[in-house]
Amino acid sequence: MANGAKMYLNIDGDEIPIGEVINGKMIYIGE
Repeated sequence: MANGAKMYLNIDGDEIPIGEVINGKMIYIGE
């Protein structure tokens, strides 16, 4: 995956960021 790619969780139309790719690894943020 490309650096800076972000993963979002869509809940009731709200996009909540849950992770970002750094150095090729998905780093999860929050709980």
